[in-house]
Amino acid sequence: MAPAGGSTSYAFGSHEALPMVAPGLLMGVLLLVVGLGGIAAYIVSILPPAVQLFAFIATLGAIFVARDIGLNDHIAYGVTVADAIAYMIRLMQSCCWQFAILLSIPGVTGADVDIVMRGLAEPDTDSMRRASKRGDEDAEDMKPSALTPARAPELRRALAPERNYSAVREWLQHPKLSISLGDQLQLYGLYQRAESENFAELVAASAAGAKATWLEQAKLESQKSCLGLSQAAARTQLAAALARADPLFAVAHPECAAPMRGDSTAIVFSIAERRLPKGLPTFIESLQRGTFYSSAAFVVATLLRAVWLRIHGRRPKRTLTIAATIGSALSAYMLALVKGLPMEVHVAIARLVGSRFTVGGDNSGTVAMRLLQYLAILTTPRANRSLFVQ
Repeated sequence: MAPAGGSTSYAFGSHEALPMVAPGLLMGVLLLVVGLGGIAAYIVSILPPAVQLFAFIATLGAIFVARDIGLNDHIAYGVTVADAIAYMIRLMQSCCWQFAILLSIPGVTGADVDIVMRGLAEPDTDSMRRASKRGDEDAEDMKPSALTPARAPELRRALAPERNYSAVREWLQHPKLSISLGDQLQLYGLYQRAESENFAELVAASAAGAKATWLEQAKLESQKSCLGLSQAAARTQLAAALARADPLFAVAHPECAAPMRGDSTAIVFSIAERRLPKGLPTFIESLQRGTFYSSAAFVVATLLRAVWLRIHGRRPKRTLTIAATIGSALSAYMLALVKGLPMEVHVAIARLVGSRFTVGGDNSGTVAMRLLQYLAILTTPRANRSLFVQ
């Protein structure tokens, strides 16, 4: 009989009827157990005898441990058994996502595998904290005296931006640099440190002879932020910082770009970005130039139409005037995209906003911020000269 509380309990010795189990559910559980058991038996059968023995011993040990341990028991550092099981489940889910993404990539490469495997892994916060405390020690480790055969793979990865520094310098000195003034100011101090061996003297001379203009003070502030940084470390950081600030550089030099960490959307976006054509800057420039020529031709055709109507004694319609006005504004805007605006205009805008450096911070590695960067390249007039051109 059911107790007063409304709940029902069943004892082994009682004569109460057990609840009926749906035949479909019972059949499904049976098939699942038989299928998984068959897979496990097949895997065990193809293993060497020694591995089978050790697997059997490990299984017995797990059974004895499971008999005397509960889900809420603490293992170490406040971690319970339930937490460990949840972590293993998340790890298995991550592996499933990784293989699913790799199977969906056409022409998968080793770089794609590296992005997927590292991107879905949780970041090592302890290692990041230790790395932030080391500061310039990594730069000292990259000196020739520290190169040992055992550390060769690690040092090859660390020195990759150093080998590409010539490409970084050429990119920054391009007259049609597409990054904003705030991004250029962020990179300016790193660039000056990477170029100069006597950086402290350069900063002191710049501080003594700096003009009182907003731009010169902002450049000096960027230089001071890199004091204490070695030249090798500055060159290493400059390549990664430029890849974060300029997606076109990341497309042209994917070896300098770090893959985005996060969910599967960020991983797929990183892989897709690596497959963009290296001539993307030329394509964007051609697109903007073609749009400018088209809008200019439309304005000329509209004006000729208005003149023709005036010659024949007819008054142009208001729609023709509106179309000519809109076409002229679009042509002026596209001309600013193609040729760029004077640096003084960008400085005036930055002073009006009241910020010397770009807004982004910790969100610079997200998909949303990356999409905003591409949108800014397509729609925002750049400066007509680069801060890095002397």
